[in-house]
Amino acid sequence: MSLCVAESERLEVPEVITADFVYFRLRKPEYTAADVAGIRARAQELLATGRDLYLMFKHEETPGGALNAELLLRSAG
Repeated sequence: MSLCVAESERLEVPEVITADFVYFRLRKPEYTAADVAGIRARAQELLATGRDLYLMFKHEETPGGALNAELLLRSAG
């Protein structure tokens, strides 16, 4: 069982790794390019330990979440 590491404009769950996989729900209204770079760096650290990673950006009224995911994936390769 994995603790969901979630954040929003009103909530931030501390990152506590409880399983061999990690689940991030990133729901702030906006993330800067620097924020996405930091998320990417942390994701790479977790993946390097052999863990699976599930990472989701907010996906509601605007395309921001999908664009952040694309930026993260492009910068990882």
